[in-house]
Amino acid sequence: MQSEESFLLPVFYKDEEHLLSAELSTRGYIHRIIIEVEGEVVFFEPDEERNYRAVLADTSVKSRLDPAFIRAIVESLEANFKG
Repeated sequence: MQSEESFLLPVFYKDEEHLLSAELSTRGYIHRIIIEVEGEVVFFEPDEERNYRAVLADTSVKSRLDPAFIRAIVESLEANFKG
């Protein structure tokens, strides 16, 4: 069974708060968070150590996303979801 839930994720980046629209997608014991960042869809999923990693939905294009912004999103996810 798969379920999805939308929420706003606060992310602090370059001294500003950004509210990103996010979607939690679960299937059994597996989950990932889907966020559109500057027009690119990025999946955030836990790795083996339960730290979030970013995976581009479209790997056929070269991403122009700022790695520091992606790190800020990961930090916010871990602060809000790691227990």
